[in-house]
Amino acid sequence: INPVFLVLVPIVIALVNVCKSFVDSYWAPLSSLVAGIALSMLASSTILMEPMTLAEVVLQGVIVGLMASGAYSGVKSMVVS
Repeated sequence: INPVFLVLVPIVIALVNVCKSFVDSYWAPLSSLVAGIALSMLASSTILMEPMTLAEVVLQGVIVGLMASGAYSGVKSMVVS
């Protein structure tokens, strides 16, 4: 994973928390994946300017979304207990 994509993890967490105020938190994991893929596509086309295939960009986005979801739930479980 490109280090530029690691910057997207806190942005995805923030976007999902904003989305949770509009929709049920049941959809948070899916919105995390969608936000990760969308931001990954945006970052690969504007910031990186590297030739990447669509599959690579989507995979990076899925990884970012899963990292954001895991980081949020991990911190939440540590704070609550």
